[in-house]
Amino acid sequence: MTYNPAKPLEVIIESEDEAVYIFTKKQKSKILEKWGFDFYRILHFSVKVLAEQWRLFDLEFCEFYSCNAIFFCKSELYGDCILKINKDGDEAVDDYNSLREYDGGHFIKAYEYEFGAVLVERAVPGEPLKNEPSLDKRLAAFSDLFNGRHIVPKKPELFDTFTNWITFLTDFVVYKHKDNEELCNYALKTNEIYSELALVYNKKLLIHLDLALNNIVSCGNGRYKIIDPYRTVIGDPIFETGRFIWDECFSHGWDNNFSHKNESEKAVIVLEYLEKSINIPKMILKKCYYLDVAMVLFENSQWSSDCKLDGIRYAENFMNTR
Repeated sequence: MTYNPAKPLEVIIESEDEAVYIFTKKQKSKILEKWGFDFYRILHFSVKVLAEQWRLFDLEFCEFYSCNAIFFCKSELYGDCILKINKDGDEAVDDYNSLREYDGGHFIKAYEYEFGAVLVERAVPGEPLKNEPSLDKRLAAFSDLFNGRHIVPKKPELFDTFTNWITFLTDFVVYKHKDNEELCNYALKTNEIYSELALVYNKKLLIHLDLALNNIVSCGNGRYKIIDPYRTVIGDPIFETGRFIWDECFSHGWDNNFSHKNESEKAVIVLEYLEKSINIPKMILKKCYYLDVAMVLFENSQWSSDCKLDGIRYAENFMNTR
């Protein structure tokens, strides 16, 4: 095997017998289907390099095929870990930079980064907050993680701003979908709502743009930690509440299908709780929920011309209720 540390992971191995982890036929087939042969080859052999470098053992491949190949493992240096290898590399470095800023606390720790791979702490038992059956306990856990957590970045040059992100998305919609008058009007409305909020809520702290229930995991004794902060930007903390409200009250697999009366009734309970626990008025929380629905819609519009507007219509109506 040869390995050049000055270049991205490029490993030449004579046979799979030398590999630390051998994928099953089913795993290999799925990897080839989702990520292609080139990434399979890099993945298969780079695991060996990283296992040697970071002294990893007991690797277990997680069959969750998104942007990352994920392995549960142990490290002689750090204990229980998760190894994430990103197909394009961007998400891994963003994860690492964000987690290093926090250096623990309410977040898992980042231990190592190299060429699109990141080694992070594994929260144990690691159950997502979504699996907690008690609404009160879910809300209490979120509130505890929200209050007093946000920090001024030590290296602000590594992060985009929430303002830039929302401006980019709304400008894109107006340019790309100029023939869709209703969608463009929602983009303009989104900019207007954000601008009004930003006049009052203008802190420049690190915020997690995907603070959904599955990105909050248990670490024992009723405590939780935050994972996957690769979408960290600089902005005011209120703007990360929308994703949690959406996920808790309205999300159906992120399909923008919000039509059930009982969900609106639940949202009233959630907003009343959060208004007291994190000291943000209900009306502001509703606007943050609307912004989050809008941003996901606009982001998806980059890849699809078929923009379903039921979700944002519902969010607008809910935002305007008293």
